[in-house]
Amino acid sequence: MKKTLSLLLAVIMAFSCAIPAFAASTVENLPNIMIRGDGNNLYAKDEADPSIETPVWGDSIFENVANGNIGETVANILLPFLVEGLLQDKWDNYYQVFYDEIAPIFDGVRLDENGNPRHNTSISNSDIARNAYNSKANHARKDGSYDIFSYTYWYDWRLNPTELIDDFHLYVKSIMKATGKSRVNLIGSCLGSSFVLAYLEKYGTEGHIKNVFFNTPVGNGTKVLTDAFTGKIKLDSDAIERFGYQMVTIDSNSFAGFFTTSPMINEIIFTSYDLLAQIGVLEKLGMTFDQLYQKIYEGLVPRLAIAIYATMPGYWTTIETDRYEEAIKFVFGEPGDELYEKYKGLIENKLNVYYEKVSSKKLSIIEACEKAGIHFGVNAKYGVQMYPFVESQNQISDELVDLENSSFGATVAKDIFSVLPDSHIQKAVNDGTYKYISADKQVDASTSLFKDSVWFQKNVGHNQYLVDYPLMEEFCRHTNFTVYDNPRYPQYMILLPDTLATDPETGEKDLDTGDIVPMTSENCHLTLWDESPEGAKPEEPTVASRLMAFFRWLVTMFKFILGLVSEKPVLDI
Repeated sequence: MKKTLSLLLAVIMAFSCAIPAFAASTVENLPNIMIRGDGNNLYAKDEADPSIETPVWGDSIFENVANGNIGETVANILLPFLVEGLLQDKWDNYYQVFYDEIAPIFDGVRLDENGNPRHNTSISNSDIARNAYNSKANHARKDGSYDIFSYTYWYDWRLNPTELIDDFHLYVKSIMKATGKSRVNLIGSCLGSSFVLAYLEKYGTEGHIKNVFFNTPVGNGTKVLTDAFTGKIKLDSDAIERFGYQMVTIDSNSFAGFFTTSPMINEIIFTSYDLLAQIGVLEKLGMTFDQLYQKIYEGLVPRLAIAIYATMPGYWTTIETDRYEEAIKFVFGEPGDELYEKYKGLIENKLNVYYEKVSSKKLSIIEACEKAGIHFGVNAKYGVQMYPFVESQNQISDELVDLENSSFGATVAKDIFSVLPDSHIQKAVNDGTYKYISADKQVDASTSLFKDSVWFQKNVGHNQYLVDYPLMEEFCRHTNFTVYDNPRYPQYMILLPDTLATDPETGEKDLDTGDIVPMTSENCHLTLWDESPEGAKPEEPTVASRLMAFFRWLVTMFKFILGLVSEKPVLDI
């Protein structure tokens, strides 16, 4: 009898212990609402007839510029660069000419001194119509599931998200009514993560959200933008070499790669290079390569910042919380300063509002939402050279977002060529948290806010989507989905560089074709560059090759700073 009772108790205990695992894999089909980053085109609407719209942001802008006189543009920019800059070390006229040639392109997208749209600009009429249609539609598949794009929400990503969330809440409620569901899932991709955090601050505890998934998020801050907004500039030729290699040789479909394949930009690059080579400047530069970078960056960025991206509250949501006030002071000065007073409405009514309501309270917002039953997940990437013009350029990142921030607090090695200290590894062994450490010993997920639901992909750039979409859908379809629930999606994955397809004509490798597999001790050391700190270089650099890399990097830097992206999915961040 005792033996029978013991067996019965054992079965009951075993079953009760299995309940959490069973619950974690339970399917619950709910609508998925995607909030993307700064990828959709913007238009100026005719005041008399809003159905008439003119693009102010997107592919069409560069197409219009490309139809202009490229040779004249090159000559206008290069003449002061050569005659006054290189030969006389006088750069002010070059800075002004570059600004005069480039800044007008972005006049339509710039916000005013109060952070409001100018020229009656907003998202397209078609995007507005899509929002209206989707809010009343049931896009369920035959099996009852929902894909992750059917309810994509289109919005003006330049603006302060706290001003948009009430309309978004109506969108969410309308979808719930149309589908008959009492809850939804939210997906915030890149800049969309800031939008989601703003929404959660006001509506996150109402009980109508089940899962929140952050895909390569910037809402927790990103060091590269924070460094840029605080003047923390550092130029390193080795980092530039690595960035140039992944940009030109490997990463042609990325944020940076797309820009260098633009016909207009390539013509400017090659015309500039040929002209410099023909007049012999390449062999006679009187300054070091890094000094040349510094001259260009220090002079151009301050002139372009206020005129373009610094007026957009959306970008300010990516500034690290503990450096926000420093960034405001660097860009605008202090209260009473002429520039600060000019943009006082933007600073105090837009930027500070998001900082005070959301940025400074992210942890408490997430904690409250978790208590309300929301399950969070994060997809973070690394193993790619960060933009090589800021002090944090060699931190582990996906090119745009450093891994510490994108993972919401994972402990990472000090730079891309380091591993976690032996003492840290041993402590993890002693504490029983060694399972959270990556096979390459560069990441410890145990300190992340979401240690059991944060995924890492190595050798994958910010805009490469190898397993992102199926992972998002798998996460959103389940209740409390974690890194342990599907062997296809372990906590650490890696892209195998030797599986990348090569274009037979250009020799470029396509990251969208590679195989991503679980990271192991056997494959964890494979990288996109050589093992040496100098990175992957086909041949020893010369003055000419470095100057060529400089022009490629310069254009890419402006692509990043100005935030100009097209509507192509690969560029949606």
